[in-house]
Amino acid sequence: MLVFFLKLPFGTQRDILRHSAARHEISGKLMDACQLYVLLLKAYSDTAVQMGVHAAELAIRCEGHNHPISECNIYRKLFVEDILSVILRNKIIVHEKLDIQVYNPQDYLSVPYEISSIQDKYPTNINVIYSQLRSWLEKAQG
Repeated sequence: MLVFFLKLPFGTQRDILRHSAARHEISGKLMDACQLYVLLLKAYSDTAVQMGVHAAELAIRCEGHNHPISECNIYRKLFVEDILSVILRNKIIVHEKLDIQVYNPQDYLSVPYEISSIQDKYPTNINVIYSQLRSWLEKAQG
């Protein structure tokens, strides 16, 4: 199965992973969705702009749903080491309020899907809200 997947065109591989991540998230399998988003972020650098913020928020939500005892847990590790590290390697535009369009996994379930100008003003930058970035950095510090 893996050999077949690797022989698919680059864009098709990305679309399959994106669709699968959205399906897992919508069906409530948050950890599986998080891991698929991490795979997307690491394998396809352009996806960080489109869904990096969403992946970070999903990892935080996943940790909140599972109520781990320690701050050192698999959810925090996934957030800090796998998602936040990818986000921080990109150019980030920090906004005061939510004036940016938010990634919605429902948009990626129809084929063919259309990316509806998620990043109109800054197409190669990750757009975050100041309070969001601050909370991420606080979580990363423990």
